[in-house]
Formats: sequence, structure tokens, C-alpha cells
Amino acid sequence: MRMRRPALLDGPHPPELSAVPDEAVLQRLIGDAKVMREQREHLYRMP
Repeated sequence: MRMRRPALLDGPHPPELSAVPDEAVLQRLIGDAKVMREQREHLYRMP
């Protein structure tokens, strides 16, 4: 299964995932200010 997982995720019909993070996720400190900024920027760029 572990070897097939990348093929499933990167294949022609990857599964879809929808998630709604709660507010605490945005306030929980992970790393320094640079890491937090990059994480938030990544969230803003997501479709």
C-alpha cells in the first residue's frame, strides 16, 4: 500500500479532500515568525 500511495495521489484521478480548519489552527505557533508567515501564505494560495 505504501508504494501505491504516491501513484494514487499523483495519478490521473487523485482523490479530493475538503477540510475546514478551526481558528485555533491559525493561532497555534509552529516554528518562528518566518515559518508561521510561510504557512499562512500557503493557505492563502490554496484553491
